[in-house]
Amino acid sequence: MSQRDQLDLLGLAALERDALNDLLQACGESRKALLAPPAHLDPVARTYCPICLGDYRIAEGTCVDCRVALVRYGD
Repeated sequence: MSQRDQLDLLGLAALERDALNDLLQACGESRKALLAPPAHLDPVARTYCPICLGDYRIAEGTCVDCRVALVRYGD
């Protein structure tokens, strides 16, 4: 990928970031609230799936449905 292409992608990413921030502000939401982990449905859950928000009791691994890496509560 050329340096020009990389700069174009960075510019596009900045536009997307700014548009998402504007949308959050227009909706009265905060970035912090949007990115907060879900509420524990299982009180002993250690991780959750960032896609489907399913709770897991394991410390690390992947979601069986979404096949993405689990995120630890409190990280």
